[in-house]
Amino acid sequence: MFWKKSKITIEGLEQSLIKSEAELSFLHAKSDTYLSKLILNSTKSNISVVEEHGKFLQKLSGFNFEDKWSFGSEISSLNEYIKLYSKVMPDNFYHKIEFDVDYHEKEIPVLILFPMVQNGLVNGYNTMGNYPLKVKLKAKDNHIVYEVSNRVNHHLINQADNKFISEFENRLQYHFGEDFNLIINSNSNLFKVTLLLKIK
Repeated sequence: MFWKKSKITIEGLEQSLIKSEAELSFLHAKSDTYLSKLILNSTKSNISVVEEHGKFLQKLSGFNFEDKWSFGSEISSLNEYIKLYSKVMPDNFYHKIEFDVDYHEKEIPVLILFPMVQNGLVNGYNTMGNYPLKVKLKAKDNHIVYEVSNRVNHHLINQADNKFISEFENRLQYHFGEDFNLIINSNSNLFKVTLLLKIK
């Protein structure tokens, strides 16, 4: 009996940890402190960018990590987010986006696609035309293939070893259980994260 109660307690603690990490993943996507610092300090920043960023944050302010919205809203917001970064990056910023989505009205968790891009923006090199930040999304028949790649940051031992990835994995588990696979590949030139996801 004691063993059974202990097992239940451990499982409960594990689920609480997953939920806490999932919420942190959402909050870091919702309020990107790296982007905010760039906007405040970049010589490229101006009133227009500050106002655009303010509107973007205001749009997201009413959501919590369990909320859902349409695929179309997620994609549109992700485009806005990358555009804001492109306006204040101190160096040249190269990026390539490919979206092939059949169901724009289907609902997914708010900002679920953001952490992989955040990791590429914050921890990767995106200043070389031959190695842009690549964001590729294909969503058909309730299956998602989502890839984000960037030039390897040689100042980091492992670009996957950070809060963006670890918290994101827990958020995926919280929302989708076992219906996902997160694959990380890295070589001397390229770092790539691929998400295979089944949505209902």
